[in-house]
Amino acid sequence: MSSDSDSFTKYFFDENNSDISRLKLQYSFMKTMFGYPQLVPPKIDIAHISKVIDLATGTGAWVLDFASLPDVRDRNIQVFACDISTAKFPQADEQGANKINFFQHDITEPFPDELLETFDLVNVAFLCFALTEQGWKSALQNIYQLLSGALRRGFLIRLSHDLPRMLEDASLQVLTFQRPLVPFGNYCDVEKSLNGTPLSNYKAYTIANLVQLLNMVSLSMVKDGGLELADGIWITSEEGRQALMEEVTHFVIQGGSTVISDWVAMRPIES
Repeated sequence: MSSDSDSFTKYFFDENNSDISRLKLQYSFMKTMFGYPQLVPPKIDIAHISKVIDLATGTGAWVLDFASLPDVRDRNIQVFACDISTAKFPQADEQGANKINFFQHDITEPFPDELLETFDLVNVAFLCFALTEQGWKSALQNIYQLLSGALRRGFLIRLSHDLPRMLEDASLQVLTFQRPLVPFGNYCDVEKSLNGTPLSNYKAYTIANLVQLLNMVSLSMVKDGGLELADGIWITSEEGRQALMEEVTHFVIQGGSTVISDWVAMRPIES
């Protein structure tokens, strides 16, 4: 990876087996939360899709699930997936993995020429805490180059950040988006998914995931010089950070909601 791309990424989680389990639960939770029957927003007709890529695929959970759909499995759809690291890729003997072209690539870097303007569908998810703002700008420019041009529509789905301005700057046209409130902690006992599915089975996951994320972010900030709270107090010691995390953990268990963005964007049809 180049020094430029180093400044574009900021992944906070550990590269180990526990993170693989976390990512799989994360995918299962968000799949349940949005409840898309074909794993893509209704605006997208899989019947018109012939080539797909999942960027920052991690464990490959989404792309394995997508490739197993009857409408995908029974057609000659080419499926690709890439990530900056191969550490979490599925094993070769995992069901469906041999039908997917996995490769290593940093999405803030240009893609190989043979892949440009060839994809009808690009999936990108859960990168809110993985890319800097400049990293997003570079990634979107590279994604634009992947999407089909000419008289074919290429779709970019599942963006995990509030990016309307950057999408516009990358010449990508937003078709649909939604920002649902996603519960965590005890709120999972009372809130439901967008299609009414109970979420109580995910309560423990939402607590562990959010506490782990906030722990890693606060640790990074204190190491970089300090963490400023809303009341102007600065935390610069590990002791102070641990005390803060105790309060944060109690709050997370009590429950609340976060906003998750789900976008469908398109490379416009060229005249």
